[in-house]
Amino acid sequence: MIIPSLPTDLYYDNKLVGRVYARQAASSRLYIIDIDPRVLTPCPTPNNPNVMNEDSFQRLGQSIDKLEFGQSIAVGIPWSQKEQVTIRNGAVHLLVKPDVLDGTHRLEHALLQNLERLPAIWYSTLRRGEDKLIRAAFNADRGHIDRTILHQQMASILVEQGAFPIEDMVLLTGADRMTIENLLVESDSPTPLPGAGDLPGLPPMLPDARPENAKRVSLEVIFEDAATKKRVERALHKLGKPRTTDKDLMLGQGILALLDAGED
Repeated sequence: MIIPSLPTDLYYDNKLVGRVYARQAASSRLYIIDIDPRVLTPCPTPNNPNVMNEDSFQRLGQSIDKLEFGQSIAVGIPWSQKEQVTIRNGAVHLLVKPDVLDGTHRLEHALLQNLERLPAIWYSTLRRGEDKLIRAAFNADRGHIDRTILHQQMASILVEQGAFPIEDMVLLTGADRMTIENLLVESDSPTPLPGAGDLPGLPPMLPDARPENAKRVSLEVIFEDAATKKRVERALHKLGKPRTTDKDLMLGQGILALLDAGED
């Protein structure tokens, strides 16, 4: 479907339910829209490849509340109902509710929050069975978490000026506090862990990643540049700690000490 004039209004059952803003670059059928979440049909649980328990769903909601809907959901109308979309007087009219192809849990949170609009990518045309293929493809391979890079990013966040406290990192990533703290120490096992599907969280804690089993590491390993290392050493000096070495500093202790010192 090609919409001749954009932006334009989006209607369902002759009621204004959203807005079509633009066609996505390099695509003839994907449109950037916002839409009333109440007119969307969530993927039924038996058909959703991404399973999320209640605890994970609550953490996902907390992350969305803090970061907003930076990740749009994907919606579309199945091939069998393709005739149920028309253009009248330049506006798009839907005669059936679009299905959620990706982001059912985000939709559920939006409904709980009584949001009136939700950002979405609209597949304006779908081939026969493509709705099921999209659901499978979007959830089939989310990659894996590279723990080394994750360690570096978490350490960087904690030592930067105006850094987020651990409590906010827990909220933003959807991980529990123990997981965050364990990411601030070098694990005995560097094996990457799988992601968590729709959850923008972190891998589960490895048994050997607990603080008592953590390796002692130097600031050269912790930080990627000398300036950051120097700032941490100044913070530790304020706490009465001697110059840090492999022998006397564990990564998690150094980062948390820096937070306690309030170093900018």
